[in-house]
Amino acid sequence: MWPKFGFLVCLCVSLVGNAQNRIFPKEIIQDSVAVVGSNETYALYLPKSYSVNELSSVLFIFEPMARGSLGVSVFQEAADTFGYILICSNDTKNFNSDNLDVVNRLLNSVFETFSIDEKRIYTTGFSGGSRLATTVAVLTNAVEGVVGCGAGFSPNANHTPNPAHQFSYVGLVGSKDMNYHEMFNASTFLDKMDIENELFTNDEPHKWPDQGQIMKAMTWIELQAYKKNRKKKDFDFLERTYVNWYDMANNLEASNRLVNAVLAYERVERNFSRYYNLDSVSRKITGIKNRPLYNKQAKRQSQTQRKEIEVKEHFFVQFRKELKKNRLPKNFDWWDKELKEFHLNYVNALDVESKGIGDRVKNMLYAAAIETAQVQSQSKNMVKVIYCHLILTKLYPERPFSYCLLANDYALIGDKPSMLQYMELAIEKGLKSDSYFRNTSSFVNYMGDAEVEDVLKELSQ
Repeated sequence: MWPKFGFLVCLCVSLVGNAQNRIFPKEIIQDSVAVVGSNETYALYLPKSYSVNELSSVLFIFEPMARGSLGVSVFQEAADTFGYILICSNDTKNFNSDNLDVVNRLLNSVFETFSIDEKRIYTTGFSGGSRLATTVAVLTNAVEGVVGCGAGFSPNANHTPNPAHQFSYVGLVGSKDMNYHEMFNASTFLDKMDIENELFTNDEPHKWPDQGQIMKAMTWIELQAYKKNRKKKDFDFLERTYVNWYDMANNLEASNRLVNAVLAYERVERNFSRYYNLDSVSRKITGIKNRPLYNKQAKRQSQTQRKEIEVKEHFFVQFRKELKKNRLPKNFDWWDKELKEFHLNYVNALDVESKGIGDRVKNMLYAAAIETAQVQSQSKNMVKVIYCHLILTKLYPERPFSYCLLANDYALIGDKPSMLQYMELAIEKGLKSDSYFRNTSSFVNYMGDAEVEDVLKELSQ
């Protein structure tokens, strides 16, 4: 059993002897496997190397929108390469207050079904799922490693890693992701907690990492398994990985991305100095840090981070101030003016640093508005929900989705004229299908209404 004391606490190592070993096909994603004793399900993938007669490594994946098959597909190549069972819940998702209970039932079910090596249990997730992956590792203290994608830790202090935790942590984040700097701060925090960690960056926005990034992270997890004697070392694999990572660092140096080159060389040094003499790498790092161009780039990076904090706070102060009033502003003139300047100076800037600030801050505002609306919706505070969705229309005025959300808001409070107004605007902005309106419960009572049907006819023309 996976015991539960309040929430998740610890994993009983006798689990592996209790597995029922039901038969599932290998190398095929099963999108809806039943969680024992519940109506919940999970997606499953068994690698080609899977055997019912051997203990298996397992990776629990938490997808922020409960799309189990999608979460599994992201790690399919890594599963076949390194031999992991993949498990992704179809029921854990962002803003689900029952997530920990769902996880508890999922873990019990998986360990009743498969023979799992208790020293090779891993968690991962994207966005809010990444925060949940770390929370599970913290509360159970039975997870060997965490792969955090696009977000760090839960804001709950009781779910934050501390020196008592033994798991390893690898982060993946894009330079356009609103949580880019958060992931660097998470790495610094883990260093202080003396928790083994690594961080890989890319040039993507807030999204599941691609296969190349996933393979980097899972390769590092494999290196950690060697270091902790959880798995027999494959020295050919070590050599290939060393050469690959060294070449990546060398390419960054050759392209004069010196700050990133130093980080990459330091990664090589951290992970391979136990196998090879890397004095030459240490000298290379020192040499790069003494170059004027490196110091110039490092200074520019620090200035960019400070400027991003300043720009972000400029908008968030206004957002919090207006939200606190609990009434809709008379107009959004402030947002129109400030966002116009923001797009000119940052989003549409020609230099990479300013554009990066623009992309990340805009994504932060969008995420804050979406997440705040979801929280306020749970408390039935529709004024604040509508305010947040109006902010979305200011951030992305050409996207029909924001207007659909506002039509839904006004449908919920019975304001038919405003509902029709935003339905029309959604269509004007390019909405192509009536499925959102016909399949969302708040519109059910309006179906058949002559005015509503007239609007929906525009989508079929």
